[in-house]
Amino acid sequence: MKTITNLWYGCIDPYRSIRLKPLLKRVFCSGEKASVNFLMIAVILLAGCEKQSFETSDVITGEDAMTYTATLPGYTLVWEDNFCGKTLDSTRWKYRTDCKFQSCQRPDNVVVNDDTLKILLEEENYQGKPFTGGGIITKQPNSYGYYEISAKLDDGYGWHQSFWAIGKSGFDDPDPIYADSTGARIEIDCFEHYGDFPNTKFRYGAIDWSTLRGSSVYMGSIGEGTYEATSDLSQDFHTYGFEYSPDYINYFLDGELLKTIDIRDAPQHDVYLWITSIASETNATGDGAMYVDYIRAYEISPSQYHVRKVEFLQYLDSLRGPQQSNGTDLWMEAEDFADINNWKVEKDIDRTVVLKGFTGFDATRNSTDLKATTGVVVDEPGVYRLWVRSRDFDTQQGARKFKMIVNGEVSPVEFGTHGEVGYEWQSGGEFTLDAGVNVLEIYDSSQYFARCDRILLTTDTSFEPERIGGFANTSHVDP
Repeated sequence: MKTITNLWYGCIDPYRSIRLKPLLKRVFCSGEKASVNFLMIAVILLAGCEKQSFETSDVITGEDAMTYTATLPGYTLVWEDNFCGKTLDSTRWKYRTDCKFQSCQRPDNVVVNDDTLKILLEEENYQGKPFTGGGIITKQPNSYGYYEISAKLDDGYGWHQSFWAIGKSGFDDPDPIYADSTGARIEIDCFEHYGDFPNTKFRYGAIDWSTLRGSSVYMGSIGEGTYEATSDLSQDFHTYGFEYSPDYINYFLDGELLKTIDIRDAPQHDVYLWITSIASETNATGDGAMYVDYIRAYEISPSQYHVRKVEFLQYLDSLRGPQQSNGTDLWMEAEDFADINNWKVEKDIDRTVVLKGFTGFDATRNSTDLKATTGVVVDEPGVYRLWVRSRDFDTQQGARKFKMIVNGEVSPVEFGTHGEVGYEWQSGGEFTLDAGVNVLEIYDSSQYFARCDRILLTTDTSFEPERIGGFANTSHVDP
């Protein structure tokens, strides 16, 4: 058996080479025999790659020719579709058939020929829409792994072209819906080329579709990014990939890592893969096509992932700041308080989820109206230093303030008065906590847009938190 190794990181992937692609695809899809020596010479001449990029064998044939080494260290190929022949693999795929924006999506617009998937973009009136697009969706959900497609975008205007993943298998057939234990869902956008984007630009990121406590507002974007390529993405095939793990998502273009985002606090579940193109603009260009050469799915063993994740977690943790003192740390999110009362959960700058107090002063409110309350379970009794992360502004600095009350003792500091624009930590003094349930209260002393993000109680009285800090690790109960 002959294995073609991945050359993404060396010089060029021969399978994406404009001149080699027709020959290699014909060999792979038809099962025709081709001389390995010929292919090696061709790659060396065209790309300048070293001969040892290939293992030795006499011929490449059929399925044997489609055995690839992993594109990322530790990953192995699980399944792939090279769109050989003239029909879509109905055991793996279903069609996208909804109507959205300016187009309805039709199965007739999904074509497999010339060993390539084509999603046709047509200007035609259909079910009240002026355009028709199309797309395919995996019938079976996929778990953690690395997923990659080779695609060439349409060169026209007005079409939203994308490769993405979500926990449902279609707008027309939403069951089964995959979500986490709370019912929350994540959407992973490997690339989205918006209809009004130039052909060098696309967006990537993830969306947390869980709702804020007590509202219908979604958590929203996680680590969204926009990429500007140096070449026209409609003139040649490019590989777009994402690595979905329990801790992070990595985004790749042509083997280059674009960004790592933290999903340790986001919903996680199996996902369906979507490859779609729909009209998003009223003046979209008709009679075009999005081309897909292949899609590949890889998985990694737990032991290999344990090694691979280290560098990415170190990077993500560096963004959060110190997460562990030399003592016992009780990290809390304000929105997790057992009784938030009249405080509201709000999504603020940089996707920060906070508790926000009243927006106008009212002297008739009593102290009970102004408090959010929770019971915190403490295992290790002792003296703890209080830290609170709050927001201040460049106008009316210190006016949007609140107090903390720990076991009935009021903090000597009012928070939201640190004088920096944005969210910062302030020390609030030391308190004695007993083993068992201790009562914390956030008191809206200003009744004027006070915002509380996070709270830390630590026995290491010399520790100073920075940036976001550690993950919430405290149990909340009714006091």
